[in-house]
Amino acid sequence: MPDVLDSRRLEAGAAVRADLRSGKVDARLVELLASLLERHSLAISMIKSGHPMGPTSPAGRENDHFFFRAADIVGVDGVLFADDPVSPGAIALGHHLLRLEGDRRPARVMGPAAWLASLGDGDRAGFRDDEFATEIHRDHVHIGF
Repeated sequence: MPDVLDSRRLEAGAAVRADLRSGKVDARLVELLASLLERHSLAISMIKSGHPMGPTSPAGRENDHFFFRAADIVGVDGVLFADDPVSPGAIALGHHLLRLEGDRRPARVMGPAAWLASLGDGDRAGFRDDEFATEIHRDHVHIGF
């Protein structure tokens, strides 16, 4: 399993780093983050530690953060989603996610409405662009298995 903590392209706080060191993070998520870090610098705000919800979301869905199967990406290539959700790096990251297949593809991808709209056509399986999902993910991209 790749050690994403060794990447100089990773910007993450103590809680994210502790989650990655714990050995509990889903291997698919670690592999995906490693592949994204080969192409981009990423600012990750959360994997599990500190997430306010328990095992289920308010909508009754399983909370993939609770099970170490999700990451919230707040920035790509030095640009925060809150500042520019359609920066070139953000769009490239979205296209990379759209091209993933099989077990490599996250079950849930949510983010700002403008970012989702900018990605164009393609296999949108797992991408949620309903109003609830885009509102709670307006300043980051959530990838979860």
